[in-house]
Amino acid sequence: MNRKIVPLVTIILILGLILFGCDNFSLIELLNNDISIIPEEITLSLGETVRFEVSSGIFPFTFTEIGGGSIPNGIYTAPGTEGSFTISVEDDRKRIAEADVTVVDAANMVNLVPEIITIGIGTNLQLNISGGIAPYVIDLNPGLGSDDHPGDGTLTFDYTSIAAGLETIRVTDNLGLFAEAYVTVSANNDLMISPAIAEVLTDGSIFFSASGGTSPYSFSVIGVGGINAGTGQYTAPSSSGTATVQVTDSNLPIPTTADATVYIVTELLTINPSIKITLYVGDQFTFSASHGNPPYSFSILGNEPSGSIESGTGLFTALIRDNNVTVVVTDVTGNTSTCRVQVKN
Repeated sequence: MNRKIVPLVTIILILGLILFGCDNFSLIELLNNDISIIPEEITLSLGETVRFEVSSGIFPFTFTEIGGGSIPNGIYTAPGTEGSFTISVEDDRKRIAEADVTVVDAANMVNLVPEIITIGIGTNLQLNISGGIAPYVIDLNPGLGSDDHPGDGTLTFDYTSIAAGLETIRVTDNLGLFAEAYVTVSANNDLMISPAIAEVLTDGSIFFSASGGTSPYSFSVIGVGGINAGTGQYTAPSSSGTATVQVTDSNLPIPTTADATVYIVTELLTINPSIKITLYVGDQFTFSASHGNPPYSFSILGNEPSGSIESGTGLFTALIRDNNVTVVVTDVTGNTSTCRVQVKN
């Protein structure tokens, strides 16, 4: 149902009520309560939980899942199998709205690490690709330079000739699934390490990059885990903990250093929903988060104008149609997780 268009039958009913009156419910009630469900389209990972909201309609509401999962009191938990499912809600007047749910195995989706990066002009950036099905297609602003190592699981981009600003790198796998990394290029020439804060799963790995200062750079680790001094690839131990990754430049006579904090965890900070959600202009949806270190704060990446969000509550309002926005949750230690929102009209 397109909830932006008033059906002809509704107009006829309204005219009838005006002419002949009504017994059981008011004209205002009819005008203001064309039931709809928010969101109408969403992509979730296996077992992920999200709350569906009802816009208008007349209480009480009855939720039903069709195909898989469970939805007590509007809180839907995705099943443990991939597929397409439907959520149906019925109000007291027997009006029905439906939502389309796609459930995917996030472990099989293409992934880029790190996802949010800050680097300086005049450096190279290395990203690690996991999941998905090769070969990958790289989509980036031509001004970012070229991909030096296509198809081998790592990407190195040349940022030596571009201006400061926010850029997006998209990697699409052979099935058409994609992941994005958001890169802030800074004009600062001081030695920088990115990411400055990182969350890594036990036995997992992540690449650190350096910019500014004087190249070449050398990486080392203080605490648990190990690192490749030349590439910056950090490998976490089998148990949780905290470590410091340090980069040292070649400045003479005294080299400069920059530090990053690494949190080794059994479960990563996760925004909920975590993959993709579709909203209409004017819709409101409340994001939540799990794991990491609360309290959480919510924001919009790059101040994109398609929506607004309350930092403390995660209440998002869709503002501009036919656009995309990235919602970011940050925990108290500075780790982040993102969800992509498509705004329709």
